[in-house]
Amino acid sequence: MYFTTIKPAIRRPLGFYQSKVDTAPIPNKPLYNIIQNDSGWNLEIALPGFSKEEIHVDIKQDQLIIKAIPAVTEKQTNPTKTYYKEFILNEKTIQFHLNDQMDAAEVQAKLENGILQIHIPSKTPAESSAVRIEVK
Repeated sequence: MYFTTIKPAIRRPLGFYQSKVDTAPIPNKPLYNIIQNDSGWNLEIALPGFSKEEIHVDIKQDQLIIKAIPAVTEKQTNPTKTYYKEFILNEKTIQFHLNDQMDAAEVQAKLENGILQIHIPSKTPAESSAVRIEVK
């Protein structure tokens, strides 16, 4: 087992092996990937069918909140009958806990081919300046 520094806000650290009970999908939670590299972390969140105007990415305190809210479509003047519908665009929400190693002020997001890509850069540690102390 291993731990990563970014965790979903459902209080289950990433990297734990999940039991069969835990593998049930959470309603309205999009699928996601977390990739860590030298420059920081990359989140890939699957949001097919949503436009960039329908996706809201916010940071409040230490939480990264992603909401996808579909636009309300007007009713058609010519009513149609749907016989079978397997997918519905409904609101999707996911939250991630950001730690102190992440630079929340420099987060970037872009939507490409139904995948929301979020880059969270890591903070550069403050360089300690050498100080000579006079011995008395």
